[in-house]
Amino acid sequence: MAKPRIDDEKGVFYCATCGDLGFDDHGYPIGTTFECPNGRTHFAGIVKAPAGAFWLRVEKYIWTLQRLSPLQLFRSGGRAGLYHCVRLGILLFFVYLSGRHASIPYQVAIALVGGYFLYDILLLSTYATFVSRYPTHPLRSLSLNLSSLFQCAVAYAIFYRLFGAVFNRSLSFVDAVYFSVVTIATVGYGDIQVSGTSLCGQVVEVLIMSEIVFGLYVLAGLVAVVAGWANQMPSTQTARPLKDFRRPRAQAGS
Repeated sequence: MAKPRIDDEKGVFYCATCGDLGFDDHGYPIGTTFECPNGRTHFAGIVKAPAGAFWLRVEKYIWTLQRLSPLQLFRSGGRAGLYHCVRLGILLFFVYLSGRHASIPYQVAIALVGGYFLYDILLLSTYATFVSRYPTHPLRSLSLNLSSLFQCAVAYAIFYRLFGAVFNRSLSFVDAVYFSVVTIATVGYGDIQVSGTSLCGQVVEVLIMSEIVFGLYVLAGLVAVVAGWANQMPSTQTARPLKDFRRPRAQAGS
């Protein structure tokens, strides 16, 4: 959402592709989007330089990365929901596979798959919550964010089961998912604990801390969905051409 401007705050028309397009003399809110005259697909908005310009470029980078996600393989209607279901099934399957006692290369391969899908979850969640300008519907976005939060926990369950020997009891399929959900929810019942001070135990402790941080990040996305989109009219999200913003206020609003 666009932020109200302070009187002495100078906004800049900035495009993540084309760069600085000049100052805003009319005082539009920071974060207001517009159509770049050099390309309608560019990320362009009124920013407070230099920090605003940097984060607008980050948004463009995230937009580029999400186009490489396996989500792009699903091209039919409701593809995001279908992809979430398929991804959840894959993650649960790898939680099951992670409990098998196998060679080190096998375990490394399982961990890489879990790490990749964790990256994909965080990338798409960030894109959908903070980068996408036109959410289909707030309720849909809320549901997908809840799904991302749970799938983040399932991805971490893969790692916990791989390092099952460092816990005070052997982790079954259900135990691993349960411990991960309890961790990401910051409940911490304490019935399953990391025992010992070995290197593997310290690695698991770092994983637990990172899961809590990532969980809070995805939770922040849920709050953003509820607070930012629930009462926002679709017409306020439409980006206008840059020339409209440079007209006098009375003409620009007509």
